[in-house]
Formats: sequence, C-alpha cells, structure tokens
Amino acid sequence: MNLHTRARASAQAIDRSATRLDAVAGLDDLLRRRCRQPLRRAAFAFALLVMVVAIWAGVALRSPTPIQPTLGPVTRFPVGPAPVSVAVTPGAAWVLNSRDSTAIRIDPRTGRVQASFSVSNAEGQGGLVYAIFAEGRLWVVHQWGSDETAISAIDPPISKTLSTFGFGGLALQELGKQGDAVVGSGAVWVALEGEDEVKRMDAATGKLLDRYWMEEPTALAVDGQTLWVATADGRLHRIDIAIGTDSVRVTNELVTRIRVGQGGMWLLTADGRVLRLDRRTGRMMAHVPGSFKAADLAVGAEGVWIYDQGQGAVLRIDPGANRVVRTIPVISQPLVERLHSHVLALGGGAVWVVDKAGEAVVRVDPNR
Repeated sequence: MNLHTRARASAQAIDRSATRLDAVAGLDDLLRRRCRQPLRRAAFAFALLVMVVAIWAGVALRSPTPIQPTLGPVTRFPVGPAPVSVAVTPGAAWVLNSRDSTAIRIDPRTGRVQASFSVSNAEGQGGLVYAIFAEGRLWVVHQWGSDETAISAIDPPISKTLSTFGFGGLALQELGKQGDAVVGSGAVWVALEGEDEVKRMDAATGKLLDRYWMEEPTALAVDGQTLWVATADGRLHRIDIAIGTDSVRVTNELVTRIRVGQGGMWLLTADGRVLRLDRRTGRMMAHVPGSFKAADLAVGAEGVWIYDQGQGAVLRIDPGANRVVRTIPVISQPLVERLHSHVLALGGGAVWVVDKAGEAVVRVDPNR
C-alpha cells in the first residue's frame, strides 16, 4: 500500500470515529430509540386489551350451558293439587290433577315441568280418573257429566286433545262397581260392570264395533289379538277378537287389574294379592307370597312392580322366582286407595308413583 492510499484510509477511519463520538449525533439516536419504545409498549398493551375483550365477549355472548339436576334413586316432583294418576310416554311423564282437570307434562330426565294443559271436555264434568299410554297416544279416562264416563285421546308431542267420546255408561263407579277401560288392537275396550258387558269401540271414532255379554266384568287386558276379561265370579275369559270367547276358573276373588308381560300374565286382587298366570292358557302358575297390600300393579321393560299402600313403598317382583326381591319406601303418608286407582306407572327407565297426600309424583330409579 502506497503513502497516498494509507492517508486516505486513515482519514476515513477518523471520520467514522468522529461520527460515533459526536455527542449530538449520539443524543439524536438515543432519543429516536426512546420514542420508539413507548409506541411499542402502547401497541402491545392495545393488542392485549383487544384479546381480553374478545375472550370476555365470547364467554358473555355464548348461550349458557343448562345445568341438569342430578336425579337420585328416589326423587320427588311437586305437581300441584289433587294428583290422581301418572302415565309415561316416550320422553315425558304425565300427571293428572283431578281438581282442575289438567295434565302436567314432566321431563323424565330432569324432573322439570314442560307443559300444563286442560283436558278437553273434562273440566267441570266430574274430574279425571286415570291415564294410560297405548298405540302412540296418551288416553285419559274421565267422568263426562253425571252419568257417563268418557275417554280422550291426546297427541303427546303437541299436548293436544285429538278426540273424546263417551262409553254410554259408568265404567268406574264409586262404590264397588269399578269396571275397566284399556286400549289395544285399534280399539278401546270398556267393562261396564253395571251393564254386564264389555264394549269394543273404534279408537279413532268411538264407533261401537262389538259387545261381549258377561256378568260383572271387573278387569281387562289386551294381548295381541286376545282380550282377557276377569269377572266377579272368579273366572278369566279369553276372547279371540276374530272368533269368540272361552273361560277358565282362576280364583274366587275379585280381580281388579290384569297386566301382561315379563313372560306371564299378572293379576291383582281386591285384597291386594298378586297372582301369576300362564299367558297362553290362563292357568294359575303362582301366588306371589308376602304380607303386602298392593293397590296397583305395573308390568313393562322395567320389570314387574306393585305399589304397597300399607308401607307406602314400591315392590319389585322377580318373574323368575315369583317373589318380592326389593322394597323401596317412597311415600311417608300413604292413603287408602280405591280399587280402580292408577297410581303406578313404568317408563323411561324408571318407576313412577303418585303421592296424593304430598301433592307430588315420585320417580324411582330401579337400578340404584
């Protein structure tokens, strides 16, 4: 490197060093950096604020998650004055209140009341008697005027009465002549004990289709194309809907309820005993032993159950052993029930019992 080149390089180095050491130039640079720092902090704070607001808005505006109540083994639901009967349809339990002629719809999973409505043509006409579920409809039996019993068909999904027709007499009397009414095979079957006959009526129109003359019918059940009728003389009549009737001797006692299912046919007597019969022949198979006094009997997917009004308890019967295998207290102040009371129902994986004194319906989980 020649002298001229070395001199030029030294001059450039001195210029660079002077720029770095110049106090004014350093101060300007420092001020620029300090001005940029608040801007960065403000931008970061603003971004953080936007994020927090967005999270809050998402939580506040999101639909609240409903809290589902936990149903225990035995759960009570208040249902208002004068409950008389309970029935279960897919997705709902129905409780009838006789005093104001209303039906209350309850969600069986939560116990919440979904709807309450007046049953058409029943209000002020003598009150509601009981409800049953059959052939996709909720059927409500009720008094109609002073001298007739009627039935109303209700569409469960819309809680609307579709039709109402009378039986032409009293199917359920107060003093000893209880009769019965069931639905099956496209018909409503009515035992008018005071008239010594069973009527077959079209389920859609109420048109009288047939009559079966027999003395003092007390209980009915439909099993496919077979109608079973118990009469006060202790006979069980088997009616082939297409052909005719025959009968077998079962007991000398008054039968108030017939239920079919769980591999047999089950009878409830007026003194609170339970009998098991062969479903095909109607022959006696067993007496269920025990000191209970059953007021109602229900048979379904949940098993064979009775309501014992002496203990205020529901009792499970093992259909394999024909004996009581479980007792669950449900009502602390049980009332004496009439022979035609329908206070027990099965459905939705539970056992349902009306507590009349407590103005409630009780749900029992049979698996807990």
